[in-house]
Amino acid sequence: MNASRSSQRLRWLLTHVASGPSPTSDDRNVNGSQEWGVLKTTAIKWDGWDWRQHKVLPPEYWGLTDAEVRVGDVIVTKAGPRNRVGVSVYVDQTPPRLAVSGKMLLLRPNPAFVDPKFLSWSLATPRSQSYLDSRKTGMAESQMNFANDALLGMPIELPPLDEQRRIVNFLEGATNRIARLLEVRRKQVSLLHERQNSLLIGATSGTVIPGTQTETNTLSSKSQHGSTGSVLAPTAPADWEVVPLRRIMQKLNRPTRSTDSVVTAYRDGTVTLRSRHREEGYTFSDLEQGYQGVEPGDLVFHALDGFAGAVGVSDSRGKSSPVYHVCAVRPEDDPLFMAFALRAMGLTGYLALQAGNVRQRSVDFRPWESLARLPMPRPPLQLQRKISAHLTAMRAWSEEVRQALERQLQLLAERRQALITAAVTGQFDVSTASGRNVTERVSA
Repeated sequence: MNASRSSQRLRWLLTHVASGPSPTSDDRNVNGSQEWGVLKTTAIKWDGWDWRQHKVLPPEYWGLTDAEVRVGDVIVTKAGPRNRVGVSVYVDQTPPRLAVSGKMLLLRPNPAFVDPKFLSWSLATPRSQSYLDSRKTGMAESQMNFANDALLGMPIELPPLDEQRRIVNFLEGATNRIARLLEVRRKQVSLLHERQNSLLIGATSGTVIPGTQTETNTLSSKSQHGSTGSVLAPTAPADWEVVPLRRIMQKLNRPTRSTDSVVTAYRDGTVTLRSRHREEGYTFSDLEQGYQGVEPGDLVFHALDGFAGAVGVSDSRGKSSPVYHVCAVRPEDDPLFMAFALRAMGLTGYLALQAGNVRQRSVDFRPWESLARLPMPRPPLQLQRKISAHLTAMRAWSEEVRQALERQLQLLAERRQALITAAVTGQFDVSTASGRNVTERVSA
């Protein structure tokens, strides 16, 4: 340790520590001058603090001044998935009557010993995170926590206060530059997603020419529009039909094989073996009996998550749970186009409106008839294939661009963390550093 630095237990650097309640709360922001809010853990992320991520406490919990957040506090998450436990943020702004929950600790630093921002960054260093990670406990990686004393007993290496402030001033400028680049990249990812969805909806409803983003009076051999009379494709060419889904596909019940692996429909429209895809982005079925066979080319629709995009054409042989509808599309139609059309209907909210039963954050199409009666846009087969080919190509291009943007986001986050660690631990003299190269090799 540098001779000018000292090591102090965290508890001796604080004037106040608090953890609040975690009752069932109203999932909205506070309104008026009496309601009290309680923070969600999503308010506390490595890239910043967002006080808007809160719920409204029941009235019996109002007035918890001991757990009320103030500007200058540091908050640390203490319960949740392993990678979300131990996240620290500095509170630079907050409305009144906002309390921490039982899933986090409020730390109020003593400014006579430690700069609050310096403390928040110190808690983010690999040394501090490793110390805390070794003290986490839980039944599963998704349900971890730590005892308050584990955090409060953490040793914090402190330079003199004036040096802490120099480090804070340097990091504020450097991390703000990185934050601006992160925001640009996130916006680009969001715009890419919006563009892809807009093209999907337009192409499957007859309002966009694939590849041109213009109106579709050239999509078919006829130029007259509006003849379908359907809200699904109100301006489609005259040779587009709108027919019940049952006329386009039939539900299957294939037998399974002992060697079959599980096939899953993901919300990004991929239908493949679970072992080939990432683990996040799909919903496990509560039903472990009654599996059905799936063949390549089958249209697979998740009856509970299809509204959110979990529908597509399988690329694999395997088995799926009864929560899926496995269908064969008739030869007169293109399976990919119909899968794209169902995804578009989900994106526009049409499937949610048509479902007979609704549960929180989902729509229930488990009865086959509820899906079979849905009206489907049906352009000529040749055009269906043309649209499918274009959407498939655009999806591949979008995924390539998205991955490149995500890599840059990851690189920026890593550089931010490396810079914080180096500055806080004294690996360079911030008084002579300009910070101009903190985003080296990453441009706007």
